[in-house]
Amino acid sequence: MNDTHDFNLHISGLGYLNHIREVAPKKGEPFLCCDIAVLRGEDQEAEHTWFDCRVSGKEAQMLVRRYINICEQKRKVLIQFHLGDLSADTFIYSQGQRKGETGVSLKAHLLHIELIKIDGEEVYEAETKPPLQELPFLSPPSVPCSRFTPRDLTDHAMLRDVARPGGTLLYQQEQQDQGFWYLLAGVIGLYHSLNNGKEVLVRVYQGEGWFGFTGLFGKSRYHCHARVMQEARLCHIVPHHPPTFLQHYPAFRQYLLEQMANSLADAEHRMTWIARHRSRERVLSSLWYLTQYFPGYDWTWREVAEFAGCETETALRFSKELRQASILDDSQRRLHVLHPVQLLALLDNSIIAPQQ
Repeated sequence: MNDTHDFNLHISGLGYLNHIREVAPKKGEPFLCCDIAVLRGEDQEAEHTWFDCRVSGKEAQMLVRRYINICEQKRKVLIQFHLGDLSADTFIYSQGQRKGETGVSLKAHLLHIELIKIDGEEVYEAETKPPLQELPFLSPPSVPCSRFTPRDLTDHAMLRDVARPGGTLLYQQEQQDQGFWYLLAGVIGLYHSLNNGKEVLVRVYQGEGWFGFTGLFGKSRYHCHARVMQEARLCHIVPHHPPTFLQHYPAFRQYLLEQMANSLADAEHRMTWIARHRSRERVLSSLWYLTQYFPGYDWTWREVAEFAGCETETALRFSKELRQASILDDSQRRLHVLHPVQLLALLDNSIIAPQQ
């Protein structure tokens, strides 16, 4: 018989997400890892078994990256998971009370996440998915390409590590280009000012990612304001000779071009979405998107309205409906969606059978 068969060991359960990090091997592509403290035993006296996991599932990667900031805040992120390719490695303790003893490290691939709770509140359920073609930017925020870091650019640029509190303006629209930025941690918003003075929130970055780099392709002024929405750590990169900078890094140039193409596609999608849907659908879907993909930031109705392309007063009209349906939590000052699944159902119904 020439048939080949693969055997794999799978495990499902509940556990707490910890220590999310990127691993960059000497050979091969970087990959995302996390630790999961898997619960076992009786509810009141549950014990933890730790798994060192490589995040393999595409959807799982998006979800794990979404909650990096939450984990760093030491909040409890409980997930219902599915692991595969389980294995065990032995090692020798090099310090502590067990120095010299042999230990066991349990390893696995995180394939799928079915449920997520933060501090006991459900924020994600895999079974319910919104109609992809209808909601704005429903594809998750772009994941940064970790093959490139600011330290890779030191031969032809000056690097400056900075930390900025929330509310800080990094640069202004139409300001002369003065280099580009890499976000290490925190939340950054890009705002576009209209002729009437109104600002529109056009893009949000969190975790890690590049922004403000259009000047490398010939535009000498920034096309948006960049404002720190949540305390951020950044690296400011100023090329020694901007016109020739990217010639030294052809792979990085290709990556930035792909990012610009993705941004253009998102902008076209958003323009079509704003023209097609009523304010109610735009506000509800923007509320879902912002609170689910950027849960570590305290969103306001003004920012939701900016993202939805309407006035703040228009967005506030729908808050009463959401509170009456117990979708929003009235006990907190921030916009907190108690039941995102119900919000999606409300939105789905409004799209399928729009109000006359």
